[in-house]
Amino acid sequence: MPEQIPEGLYAYDLRHSDDGDRFCSIEPKVGVNHGGTVLMRDILNFGESGYIPLNEDTEPNFLGETMTASEFGEDEIQDESIQIGGI
Repeated sequence: MPEQIPEGLYAYDLRHSDDGDRFCSIEPKVGVNHGGTVLMRDILNFGESGYIPLNEDTEPNFLGETMTASEFGEDEIQDESIQIGGI
């Protein structure tokens, strides 16, 4: 649910191809062929088309790791403190 997304994170939907073989686009909201939702720290620009097409080179490569949205948000805070420290 949108109200459950931690501040500073953005949710986007992945659309599956018609055959369900791969993800074909990332969009603000997918109703048909919804393949999943991802959280990001960045705001994406979907341009005039309203979506970003994905291909073999640009589709997500999930590594099998899982974490909650809160954990992901906390990682950002840790990443920022490392950058501030000059690393």
